Amino acid sequence: MLMYIKKIPLPIIAIFLALLTTGNLLLSHGNLPRIILGGLSLFLLLLFALKFIFFMDICKNDLKNPLIASVMPAFSMGLMVFSSYLHSYLPKFSSILWIFSVLLHSIFIIIFSIKYLINFNIENLYPSWFIVYVGICTGAIVSNNFGYQHIGRLIFYFGFSSYIILAPLNIYRFLKVDGINESTWPTIGVFASPASLCLAAYINCFENKNLFIFGLLLFLSSLTLIIILTKLPRIFESDFYPSIASFSFPIAISALAFKLSVTHLSNLGYSYNILNLLVKFEESLALSIVLYILIRYFNFILEREEDIIENLDLDLD
Repeated sequence: MLMYIKKIPLPIIAIFLALLTTGNLLLSHGNLPRIILGGLSLFLLLLFALKFIFFMDICKNDLKNPLIASVMPAFSMGLMVFSSYLHSYLPKFSSILWIFSVLLHSIFIIIFSIKYLINFNIENLYPSWFIVYVGICTGAIVSNNFGYQHIGRLIFYFGFSSYIILAPLNIYRFLKVDGINESTWPTIGVFASPASLCLAAYINCFENKNLFIFGLLLFLSSLTLIIILTKLPRIFESDFYPSIASFSFPIAISALAFKLSVTHLSNLGYSYNILNLLVKFEESLALSIVLYILIRYFNFILEREEDIIENLDLDLD
């Protein structure tokens, strides 16, 4: 049993977040999909916790990698989303959990900034930095459940400002700086998340929405999603890398942000069947991709060492 726990990649926490987000995305279709996906996410959280309990030294060493370290705030983001699951059943506890998870994410931001911003090296910069600095917008997205939209608006301003700063730096990093290899290229999937996080946060936190800001975020969210979707075939063809988890949450949050946008447009009197069809397509796509990546993870964890060695031998031949 411990041999399987040892193989669990820490970025599995990103799938924990993606499953919870997909559950909220599909809530309009009934509570059952949300319960199933929520149950799967808690199982992944248990595996993640067991990895730390039994293999703390390995985890500490992994966290020295700036790429893996920048994915860890997905844990606090997942707790933010999970608080919305509990709201109907445990309103006081869920409110406390929301506050705790926002504070925890803030601590992640401070620690990460001290370690990687003070002595900034662009080779340590990955799209997963969006998870650290823009990911806190997840708290803003669900803040309306607890009546904390005023805090959510402050969170949005921080996340949106971080997006404006990090986006050009990441584009420059990918185009001009060496260091992106086969195992880290899937992190490009995270490019689809910041605009969608900001868009969903803006819709849920602001009563009077500025048409320009809404339109800009919707455009950026849709554009980055389309660009990332062109990279999907490579995911299906490539070997397993833990970084493929980078495609799970961005597609789920993009679908959720688009669904919220279509609802907002409908409330303004702009209701079109084509938009509703696109919502259903993105829902199906998000669910399919998240489950596909989850299956790839389980296949890797459960794969016997003998099979891995045999595959390596075949590759060498």
